[in-house]
Amino acid sequence: MIRILGAFLAVLFTVCAMYLSAIGAGMTFRAFFDLISFFICFGIPYGCALAAYGKAIPDLKGMELMNKLFMPVAWLGTLIGWVMMLYSMSMGTSEIENMYARLSLYTAITTITLLYGLILKVIFTTLIASKK
Repeated sequence: MIRILGAFLAVLFTVCAMYLSAIGAGMTFRAFFDLISFFICFGIPYGCALAAYGKAIPDLKGMELMNKLFMPVAWLGTLIGWVMMLYSMSMGTSEIENMYARLSLYTAITTITLLYGLILKVIFTTLIASKK
């Protein structure tokens, strides 16, 4: 029961922090959700664990491998986003104000993969520690 309460509190405080940050920035909570970033941050480590150990539901070794891969893959997703951001910056109008707005928006979107990678790293580190 204590573990469930601890997990609930961790999720609650994370969601509250994200919600209050979004409200403070004048955005909605939906600004933190990006399906492509989730696919990159979870799908690639899961696929690597599946390829390495051949189990659809990862065991402790698979979870440890995924845990090692979350942050490097999150950086990979961020770099992919930055490459696309820079490509799209050259294909627009030459208005400086528009470029600054696009740059800040795209930078925010590309760093969501880092946020997801870090959240998954914390979750899996906790899961691995609870299984040992």
